[in-house]
Amino acid sequence: RICMRWATRDQALPAGERSLVTHAGPWESTEQAHVEANLRALLLRFFARKVAEDDRESLADLSALFTTAADTAAPGMAARDGWLAVCIALMTDPEFILY
Repeated sequence: RICMRWATRDQALPAGERSLVTHAGPWESTEQAHVEANLRALLLRFFARKVAEDDRESLADLSALFTTAADTAAPGMAARDGWLAVCIALMTDPEFILY
């Protein structure tokens, strides 16, 4: 429920106020560069793990998850479903500790 609420709220906000999808492009973007930039930001936010821009291997699993969810989404829902899948994966990761 948290991820669905977060995505719905985040999508309605201007880029500077978003907290789930923080890349500079439009929220609905599924372009690889935007996805990877946002994945780097989320990994830093969730795990304090800084991923270098040229380190695509560290993003491979989450990037594949985003792409699979986006590719199988209903029309117009690709980005939302991709970010929902990523959010759920990050929130349920054993490394994530919620305070």
